[in-house]
Amino acid sequence: MNQLIYKTLLLLTTLLLFQSCSYVKTITRAQHNEDIKGTQAYYDEKCLVAEECALISAKIIMPLSNTLETLAIAVVVDDGKESRVIDLEVINFSKDGEKKVSYFFFNLPVGEYTIYTLKMPEKNTKKAHFSVLAQRSGLITTNDLTAYHNVAIFDDIEVDPTIKDVPFTYTLEHMKVKLEVPHRKQMGFFENNVTLDDPIFSHQVAMEGLYYPEEFSRKTKGMYRLAPKFVEGTIPIIFVHGMAGTPRDWTYMLKHLDLTHYTPYVVYYPSGEDFTKLSAQFNAWILSDKIFEYGSGVIIAHSFGGIIVRDAANIHKSSRPEDKGMFISLATPFGGDAKASEGVKNAPYVIPSWRSIADDGTFIKNLYRTDLSKQTDFHLIFAYNNSENGPSGDGRVPLTKQLRTEAQNEAQSIHGFNEDHISILKSKEATAYINTLLKAFAKKHLAQEQK
Repeated sequence: MNQLIYKTLLLLTTLLLFQSCSYVKTITRAQHNEDIKGTQAYYDEKCLVAEECALISAKIIMPLSNTLETLAIAVVVDDGKESRVIDLEVINFSKDGEKKVSYFFFNLPVGEYTIYTLKMPEKNTKKAHFSVLAQRSGLITTNDLTAYHNVAIFDDIEVDPTIKDVPFTYTLEHMKVKLEVPHRKQMGFFENNVTLDDPIFSHQVAMEGLYYPEEFSRKTKGMYRLAPKFVEGTIPIIFVHGMAGTPRDWTYMLKHLDLTHYTPYVVYYPSGEDFTKLSAQFNAWILSDKIFEYGSGVIIAHSFGGIIVRDAANIHKSSRPEDKGMFISLATPFGGDAKASEGVKNAPYVIPSWRSIADDGTFIKNLYRTDLSKQTDFHLIFAYNNSENGPSGDGRVPLTKQLRTEAQNEAQSIHGFNEDHISILKSKEATAYINTLLKAFAKKHLAQEQK
């Protein structure tokens, strides 16, 4: 009898897993990816399988005195048959002391590449070519595609815009769209004055982020401001959703929080992507970006979004005393996820983010490799309404994972609510508690900035 029950449960679990057409499609894509290896299509259709690509990133630095506001970054691949541009990103700059800084990001498979920093053609002049300001060559090997950390951060690239004008000789005709339309990862670029009713925030699009990170990234902006402009004299506040989530998850709180002293933003990321890539992007989008350029800022993250924020804090270390921040996590599994570990071991195809959140994986083990900045006030909120049999928790994340020792040690406050993993986002009591934190933070830091 017990064996029959076991087989029935196993069958039901298998059916639930494979009824997802999206999951089945990921397996099909993986097979297609194998079929095109060694061909030009492998680079043109790059990153069909996310874990076969490494995220390449670097900081670009220019003198503050230079008047250039945007540059183009082009990736040229040499696949043994020809050299050609396979990706391009337009970047802009923000002030950092006496310098201007920006970042670039590219997901690239194993191969030999040269990355060019380009000065764009001047408008209303006869000059029509791109000029090379800097270039860097290198290889991505299988060693760069480790299961839990496939991110390569290059050395800073310092650009001297006064160097001799060297024309860029590769065609960019096929990159016209990327030159004309701001890329979602461009520093400081976000969609303005959107509402949470926008179709881009649908559950269907969010699920694309889980199963097709690259496609999701092409149609979303990464960050959205829920206001027509940043209101001077306010504090930026950023809301980060969880696994398979969407900014719409914040609808209740955004309606009921008192944001008089805040300008709200929402982050929208592909939750199936490797979290090491996401935390590197989050660092450049936000923590090192012009959104927090003028001082204090607040980040509120739900579930696995809190893990991304915490890992981004390992990358970003600010030395500016005015960079005070507050981080509030809700039902975040800082200790990882045991079910993801089982998926990594047993599933026919492993979603990259499963490796990141697996409780026995390197990413979770190294999540607290550096201390949280003393300039950051961290408030840990946990949920404990578990209506199902199993370990104490919120029905999805056990308390042992929410209350990891290192997280408790960093927290200025720890507060629990009788809610499950999702209902905490609509909790009247949790919202009221967060309101008290926001009011206190605004009163303290707006007064300091006005001195």
